[in-house]
Amino acid sequence: MKKGRILVVEDEPRIAHWVVSFFQRAGYQAESVQDGRQGLQKILANPPDLVVLDRMLPGMDGLEVLRQMRKVCATPVILLTALDAKQQRIEGLRQGADDYLCKPFAPEELVARAEAVLRRVNNNTQTLLEVGTLRLDLSARRCWNEEKDVPLTRIQFDLLATMMKHPGQVFRRADLVDAALGREFDGYDRAIDVHIRRLRERIEKDPSHPQILITVHGVGYRLQTPGITP
Repeated sequence: MKKGRILVVEDEPRIAHWVVSFFQRAGYQAESVQDGRQGLQKILANPPDLVVLDRMLPGMDGLEVLRQMRKVCATPVILLTALDAKQQRIEGLRQGADDYLCKPFAPEELVARAEAVLRRVNNNTQTLLEVGTLRLDLSARRCWNEEKDVPLTRIQFDLLATMMKHPGQVFRRADLVDAALGREFDGYDRAIDVHIRRLRERIEKDPSHPQILITVHGVGYRLQTPGITP
């Protein structure tokens, strides 16, 4: 029984074959393309359940593929990169990647991360969350604030859903990393600050003076509950 469809966008044939083979052994339908533009066309024409996307691609750079995807779809993405630098990881997360993996990598880890991302997508049991002016439809993965539609990346949505399920609770950065990305960052949990900042830009009237997503200094963040002063 096939678990889902995986598209691998990778220009190195050996790596592409290797990754596709491991996903197929794990029970997924998997195929690969070696060009960024072709990959984007396939994604938009028939969105897979998950995309494994190389950072450096011919035709169209992986980050540009990701940017174009996020304009129209929320298909989860794991970004592969040989650029093992903090700034490159942050850039990928800012553009909407759900996870990243630096080359060289173990294929078993890639499959495990893909399964963690897909579990987060499929395991929402509540249908609707409402806290103050915010409303989330978990089945449709849509967000509204003051009845206005708010477009969110997948990670932003998962972060907000985690906090809306427990309004007023203080979340450590490590807790939010685990909730939104399903793994630890090996000391890189400050990356969550990037996502919180971007999320505030979407839902706060004044992101520089947040009234919804409150920073708890030295700890992490909490979602403000109505009627309580931040």
